[in-house]
Amino acid sequence: MYGIDKAVNFKFMIGKELLQLCIGLYQLILNFTDQLIISAECVFRLEYPDGSVIEISCDSPEHTGHLACLLGRTIETIQTEVNGELNLVFSDGFQLSIIDSNEDEESFTVTMGDHEIVV
Repeated sequence: MYGIDKAVNFKFMIGKELLQLCIGLYQLILNFTDQLIISAECVFRLEYPDGSVIEISCDSPEHTGHLACLLGRTIETIQTEVNGELNLVFSDGFQLSIIDSNEDEESFTVTMGDHEIVV
């Protein structure tokens, strides 16, 4: 659990469209427009516009298919939490929370060009 440094600004992610989900045994990679990449080995929480919520772990790749509803959607707003949670609000009201759930190692990495943020 590295947490998120309060000085880090994630606003560069706003307006990026999710183009691809890459699902591995222990890792999920989200590829967006403009070479924005989120590589994660942690827990996600997906909230649907109707308020229903599903928790997804990268350790259970069979459940990551629920994230397909985000394909073609654009990040509209971003919030960070003290506990290292990164909340992405997508078009049409979907919300994806990427949770810093690994105690001894990195949970996720956000990369855009030469810029890399490790949490």
